[in-house]
Amino acid sequence: TIDGKTYRSLKITAADGLWTIFRIDPTTHLVFRSEFTGQDSEQGIEVQKAVNYSDYRTVDGTPVPFKYVEFTDGKESSQTVLSSVTAD
Repeated sequence: TIDGKTYRSLKITAADGLWTIFRIDPTTHLVFRSEFTGQDSEQGIEVQKAVNYSDYRTVDGTPVPFKYVEFTDGKESSQTVLSSVTAD
């Protein structure tokens, strides 16, 4: 449960043992959040990372998130907002 909403969870583990958990909206079936262990680039230590995806828009028939909010150890660390996306 994130902010009072329940999401479906899908955990994928790569051959090297690194994992990512995807939180999927049960109504839209779109990824709301991904969670993984990463490195803090300034301190060089292991941290928990999360990225929230929102403002989905259809690009050539595919839903694409136009807003990404990144969290490091639970604190917002960056935001990316796309103005346009083109498919090749």
